[in-house]
Amino acid sequence: SSGINAEYGERYLVTLPCGNVWFKLFLIGVGHIELFSQTSGNIFCKEAGAQNWYGGERTDFTMDGMTCDGDDIYLLIERSTSGVTIKNAGNVLYTQSFGENDARCSDTQAAQVKTQVWTDGAELELSVSTGSCWMGSLLNLGNTVASVCGAWTSPFSLSAPANVEYPMQAVERYVVELPCDDVWFKLFLIGVGHIELFSRTRGNIFCKEAGAQNWYGGERTDFTMGAQNWYGGQKTDFTMDGMTCDGDDIYLLIERSTSGVTIKNAGNVLYTQSFGENDARCSDTRSTEVTTQVWNYEGNLYLTVLNENSSCWN
Repeated sequence: SSGINAEYGERYLVTLPCGNVWFKLFLIGVGHIELFSQTSGNIFCKEAGAQNWYGGERTDFTMDGMTCDGDDIYLLIERSTSGVTIKNAGNVLYTQSFGENDARCSDTQAAQVKTQVWTDGAELELSVSTGSCWMGSLLNLGNTVASVCGAWTSPFSLSAPANVEYPMQAVERYVVELPCDDVWFKLFLIGVGHIELFSRTRGNIFCKEAGAQNWYGGERTDFTMGAQNWYGGQKTDFTMDGMTCDGDDIYLLIERSTSGVTIKNAGNVLYTQSFGENDARCSDTRSTEVTTQVWNYEGNLYLTVLNENSSCWN
């Protein structure tokens, strides 16, 4: 069983073998979500409808088959008092809305979940994530994020940089997996500038054509975009709270738009910066390609670019 912070909607990530597995999530005080196989299941709401099934109402459903990632399936189940959605590999498999007749499903947030499995020999894993920064918790699951969310992903290193192209998006979301150490790396946002991290606490953001465009003989201002000039553009250095490790790794979520950039880790905002007219390409150009550079680490880092149409976007 697992306790849940009920302030927000509930998100359950279930990892199961690539086969037909029968399991159930008991949402204490609310009802349950049960899957018999890759294509069928039911949702039970306490005290709902005619109350002719264990004092509530059960809704059976079918759904499109699940997509395996190697030997496993990753399911993302999102539930709130408005409804429930089941997602896999960036696709919505099933959705159901709740209304007044759905009783506990429509008026109660679960504070605890328990599980039951009927398929002999099947080992499943359950992760529970809640809150407005739930992505930080999901990222701590490591490389499964690409399978769950639907994304473009690539390893990169000092000797083998990554180059990822993607459709134009209103907000660009980059997930970087790096070792729990001080690693100096840079994301070149083609046509825009770059985001560079020297360590777990320091970095800079470069905007092409911004400010006075005269770094040599120019000026430098920490935490702001508008006074420091660098290599024909404008660079703003910043410091941020130290990153949180998950075992041997760190998972960063970097969100960028023409309005600004935010760096997140383990559900926390480490740094945020807004863009204005003086920030030039950072404030008026969306990137559709990113390349990488690493200076002081010989092993692999991993870059994932999230698709705004994927199941993990919101």
